[in-house]
Amino acid sequence: AAFETLAGIIHLGDVLPPERPGQDPRDVDEKVDIHERSVAWAAKLLGFDPDMLKRTVTVKRIQVAGRTSFYEENHTWQQAQSVLRGLMVTIYGRLFHRLVRKMNTVLADGATPHHGAELTLLDIYGFEDLGRNSLEQLLINLTNERLQQLFSQRCLVAEQQTYLQEGLVYRKVDVEDRSA
Repeated sequence: AAFETLAGIIHLGDVLPPERPGQDPRDVDEKVDIHERSVAWAAKLLGFDPDMLKRTVTVKRIQVAGRTSFYEENHTWQQAQSVLRGLMVTIYGRLFHRLVRKMNTVLADGATPHHGAELTLLDIYGFEDLGRNSLEQLLINLTNERLQQLFSQRCLVAEQQTYLQEGLVYRKVDVEDRSA
């Protein structure tokens, strides 16, 4: 299921064509073009209804308080891109968390009190230099975000707790949680 999910994310990245020269990405009157084949593949791999995925990307539904009906208007190209990016990041984030939980469970099963199982992650430098960044860059960026958040939580927040417990004077550093 993990490979299908990753393949679905790749196809989501191809749903919108690049901006056309001269196109205003904020133009609300211009209908957003999408690649139907990419929608179909992404929907199939991710278990979505293709028509619902297409509508989610291209149409904004607004419900007025106290009413059961919806008002609909087309997304701009920028809005459609934001919807897709949010969907991709959310799906990848959930997959990442699921895989980490699974790895932690498997690694913990083989651990002993003196020798814990270990997993090392290596960030491979160089994908940033590609002419066209793809899934590899997305995965590296999201992984780095999670590692940075873990570092911030474990080191900075823990250090501030120690300073507080020991009554030391320090300037509080707010750690922004960007994991959502």
